[in-house]
Amino acid sequence: MSGKLITATVEIYHDSLSGRQPTEGVVAGLDIVSAVAGSIEISRDDQLMRIGREPDQEIDFAKIRWPRFKSDFAIVLSNRAIKLDVDNEEEGYLVRCAGIASYAFRVAIINAATVNLATAVAHETGHLFGLKADSDKLNPIMSGHCPTDSCVMHWGHAIATEQVALPSKSQTGRLLERLKLKDVQYQRREVETRKEFCDECTDELGTTGKLRALDKIGIHVPR
Repeated sequence: MSGKLITATVEIYHDSLSGRQPTEGVVAGLDIVSAVAGSIEISRDDQLMRIGREPDQEIDFAKIRWPRFKSDFAIVLSNRAIKLDVDNEEEGYLVRCAGIASYAFRVAIINAATVNLATAVAHETGHLFGLKADSDKLNPIMSGHCPTDSCVMHWGHAIATEQVALPSKSQTGRLLERLKLKDVQYQRREVETRKEFCDECTDELGTTGKLRALDKIGIHVPR
């Protein structure tokens, strides 16, 4: 991931409660993004970070106090389950995901045990670059992702295949059927690494990458 202009620098951390994880999948995922956005440089990849209190406790992103990272972005690897609460008056349910990112805090947590780590990393890194960063609170899964099934930014690449989404409150059987169907569809889709963004996401990511690279050398281009 070398190049004349650096688009972004990334720090890779490991959840100290689950130990160091292999980073090959992270590098592969960053390569998918850098093919569109430009060169991404890994500034460090061996630091431990404590997240939560108990090794068998799922990670609750909302309860973590993030430090100020020196690099543009940070990726935290863990083999613990990541919790994502989606609370909708009509369709509230609990989803276990392969990764989750915060554009505001410039960090993503990735479940290192997910079947296709490279795709999950590329997907969450796309969010860190600002792709589909704004979502509707009533429907964050659909509105915060690309509707194109073949695109890296499709919602399916953020959902874990290891677990079927479970309702967090009383729901109809029809909803549970839909959630199970989505999980099955995702398992089939995740067998192969997704290496392409749709045209819209490619254009947005490419433009963002160029502007970030220019900004790093002191050339500010208003958008």
